[in-house]
Amino acid sequence: MFGSKILCGCKMKIKLENLSLKECRHGIMVWPNNDRTIGAALAHYGEFAEGENRMMARYLENGCVAIDVGTNVGTTALPMSRAVGASGKVLAFEPQPLIANCFSAALVLNEISNTRLLTTAVSQKAGFARMDFNAGTENGNFGATALSK
Repeated sequence: MFGSKILCGCKMKIKLENLSLKECRHGIMVWPNNDRTIGAALAHYGEFAEGENRMMARYLENGCVAIDVGTNVGTTALPMSRAVGASGKVLAFEPQPLIANCFSAALVLNEISNTRLLTTAVSQKAGFARMDFNAGTENGNFGATALSK
């Protein structure tokens, strides 16, 4: 848990006491306390979707370029970053401002420099869409956010 400072940005105030930080299987992770899915798994098990990480590790090696769409707090992007090594790159896409900030903090805390975080959504069509973000004030599944029409 953090102190009680408030992070300000993009019409959102975040109380640091509402975030969790923990050394997990693939490094230090940061997430909103009220994330009842990925955050809860990190808090209890120190990992999330580890089967996906094991599967992807078969295809990644030093120097590869990997893409993670819907990065969330980085449970897949962090191990990807380590797998591709210093000469590789990871492009991580996460449109939710709060969650992207959590992943950005994890990149700094884990001293990862081969990953670029893009705070944008990805779709098969170009254009604009609406997304309803949980600004950290409600309990929920931050990974279930989707584009709406």
